[in-house]
Amino acid sequence: DFAAQYFVFKTFRTCAGELDVRAGEEGVRAGEEGVRAGEEGELVLLSSVTLLYNLKQ
Repeated sequence: DFAAQYFVFKTFRTCAGELDVRAGEEGVRAGEEGVRAGEEGELVLLSSVTLLYNLKQ
């Protein structure tokens, strides 16, 4: 009976570990998208500032 319980526990832990890994990968992907969005935001900001500067001239 103990062996069966241990097997279930071990299987559960393995599934939980795989879910943690998957969640970590999604977190990394989200972070990369955040960086990309930040870079795009900087480009937009830079072009807006350049445009305003050119209009003031």
